[in-house]
Amino acid sequence: MFTVAQARILALIAMVGVVPVACAPPSEADPDASVDPGPMVLETDPQQGEKDVPIDKVVRIYMSDHVDGDSVRRDAFSLKTGGLSYWLMAFYDPVRGRLTVWPSAEMRQGAQFVFSLQEGLRGLDGGPVAPGEVTAFTTGFEAGDNH
Repeated sequence: MFTVAQARILALIAMVGVVPVACAPPSEADPDASVDPGPMVLETDPQQGEKDVPIDKVVRIYMSDHVDGDSVRRDAFSLKTGGLSYWLMAFYDPVRGRLTVWPSAEMRQGAQFVFSLQEGLRGLDGGPVAPGEVTAFTTGFEAGDNH
């Protein structure tokens, strides 16, 4: 037989459908647990190694996951050729999952450019997007007509 207090506790557990279980936190990190790398670059335009890119090209980056729009600032990206670095404007479209980056001026003709992500770009969970080179390309000698 149960006491009145024990019967009430059992009735409460039955109503709520919860069985109390004591769990201790794991003593070590789970080696099989995967670490979420955060948003990664899926595709770029211009593509890696592309040649004859229009000198007024807008760089587009398609991400694997959403980024925090507040972290999309011009200093989160770099576009360089040799020692020359371009001032950039950036916009994130959350519907398409696409970053669009505009150089402040036409790029040099016939030059090799490297576009990189810098520290500061974050995913929606606040985790950092890995910095590094995203694409490298060579410009042509004319402006394009498809922005």
